[in-house]
Amino acid sequence: MTTIIAAAALSALLQARPKRKHHPVAQRQVPIATERVIRRRVVRLAVIAALTRRETALEDFLALTATETPLVRLDAATELSNMEVGPSSIALDFLGSPIVRARVRNRSRSAFTGLIIAHVEDAAGKNVDLSYAVDSIAPGESRSIEMLCPAQITPVALRWTLQQW
Repeated sequence: MTTIIAAAALSALLQARPKRKHHPVAQRQVPIATERVIRRRVVRLAVIAALTRRETALEDFLALTATETPLVRLDAATELSNMEVGPSSIALDFLGSPIVRARVRNRSRSAFTGLIIAHVEDAAGKNVDLSYAVDSIAPGESRSIEMLCPAQITPVALRWTLQQW
């Protein structure tokens, strides 16, 4: 009989599974759907940051490789009422689009807010107008401006006009 009890006890020990501790499931602070939305937003922001870095690297590359061709340079400043525009220059970028650069100075005793318009003309007489909105240039202050033109022309002349607001 002892052998039967010993055999039964041994059998019970061999077949017994270790007891698992039952832990209550912790409540999630953030629901799964919200977590997925946040994860998607983070991925989108990471992609945008990567694209911004690529754009900056491309701009730096283009600036270092001197891909612009100078065309027109006006060393003399143009007087437009109480504003002075100049010196000015026009260059073609690597795509063939003109870039107009100038320095704008406020010669008046009050702040200036208005529109500075560059009238660019090519050898065939085709005119393209570029404008730059200037917001409150203080008296005596000067700023550098840059205007990009999507038209594919080769400018030979540049003149300036002004619209005060």
